[in-house]
Amino acid sequence: MAKAENSTTWELHLADVSGFTRFVKSLTPIKQRTLEASIDKILLIHGLELVDGDLIKNLGGGLYEFRVGPTTTRMMNRAGNSDMDTHQKIALRVFLSFEGNRLIVILGSYDKGANDSKSRQQSAIAQSRRLLKAWRGN
Repeated sequence: MAKAENSTTWELHLADVSGFTRFVKSLTPIKQRTLEASIDKILLIHGLELVDGDLIKNLGGGLYEFRVGPTTTRMMNRAGNSDMDTHQKIALRVFLSFEGNRLIVILGSYDKGANDSKSRQQSAIAQSRRLLKAWRGN
């Protein structure tokens, strides 16, 4: 993911670099490009403005869910990249926190399209809450 270039964008930090790297590498190339564009061109630009809209859900306690989907085309269009040649369903979830002055901390992620079980989702949320607690030193 590219670092934001102007002062009005958010800075990104990965609480679990190896975990997020594994997640991204597990995705198909089209899902990887869609996730990267969604983070770089939507999340880092709009940040808190997205909360309680269709892309970010407040899970409470400072934890948020960034929803990448329901299609690659929709997300790429929102990111300003309309030259996507492959349209497919996508349901990626990225758990994050907004910290301090314009810092977004990515805490966890998973591919809901590959495993939409409630237990998988709850496990990802619980792990993200643990990382958030450690990040904040609690």
